[in-house]
Amino acid sequence: MPHQHNHSHGHSQDPLQEVPFDEKIKRLLAHWQSHNNDHIATYRKWSLTCEKEGFENLKPHFDRIVELTETIGNEIDHALMKVTQL
Repeated sequence: MPHQHNHSHGHSQDPLQEVPFDEKIKRLLAHWQSHNNDHIATYRKWSLTCEKEGFENLKPHFDRIVELTETIGNEIDHALMKVTQL
């Protein structure tokens, strides 16, 4: 027999649905910053690996990717600072 939903299970479908927008955006920005930092660490690792494995010609590209990803991190920081000032 089908289960009808005429009652509440005590949870929402979207865990961020009931969170105020400012809190939601803070959490998202913090998550994105953490994820961005993980990428930076990975790119640095591969930059060194390329150098060790004789692919020195790729190292500058990975170094540039790190630089660009750090720029993204700086923008995330700026946005996070603006949100926390509200």
